[in-house]
Amino acid sequence: MAEPLADQVLRKIGEARELYHRLILMVGPAGSGKTSALQEVSASTSAPLVNVNLEQRLDALRSRIDSALTGWVVKRYASLINLPPAPPVMLHHIPRFLARSLGDDRRTKIAFLLVDGLALDQWIALREVLGELDSKLRFRENAVFAWIPTITSVSRQATFAGKPPIYFPASIHTTDKEPGLWTQFWVDQGLTQHEVAYAKGLGDGDPGRGLRATEPAQATCRRISHRQGRPDHARHGAGCGGDAQPGSAMGQAGFHAGPSRPAP
Repeated sequence: MAEPLADQVLRKIGEARELYHRLILMVGPAGSGKTSALQEVSASTSAPLVNVNLEQRLDALRSRIDSALTGWVVKRYASLINLPPAPPVMLHHIPRFLARSLGDDRRTKIAFLLVDGLALDQWIALREVLGELDSKLRFRENAVFAWIPTITSVSRQATFAGKPPIYFPASIHTTDKEPGLWTQFWVDQGLTQHEVAYAKGLGDGDPGRGLRATEPAQATCRRISHRQGRPDHARHGAGCGGDAQPGSAMGQAGFHAGPSRPAP
């Protein structure tokens, strides 16, 4: 006759007393009697039975975080727009930060690369690959707040326009106006349209395809923006959770080779 599960646990507890490490792990499929056995052990030893269900604890932790974030947003979020753009605090601060950091220097060229949907774990993998490809690269990392609601058309347009969403209500549900918004921002800073370029790529294996359309103007182009969409597609395709592989693979495939080095 098989030894009852509760008796097996009690026997293992007795054996564990003689050991330096005293962890006993009971593993079994659902419905195999694990909980009942532990309840019997608790009753026979007067030891407390503590439920450490990780799923319930994670749900409780998530609820606490959501509650704390909601309270913070209600109290503090509206004031973020009034903060100076250096260093950038919100997405629309980024172009303004670039313009302010350049000042009156009309010779320096900059490239703003936006990688759509790149998760933090993917960026870490991508950063390591880029560092291996070019040891001279230096990274300054920061985080900014998105606009609420945090949907692509709102966040990206605010990023390229350098303005809050209230300034582009007619295109709030699309991203088609990004090139015009990016160009207009720099024209307002004193550049001409020929000194500004915008390109996008979907990660189809040709990192320079989107940029080659701007090659005739490279001699005069001083502000270029490139939007890369591949990690967003890869991550959505991977389903919930995703992984860091798209970030690493993108770096190894050279998806940043074109836009990261504007012509001198």
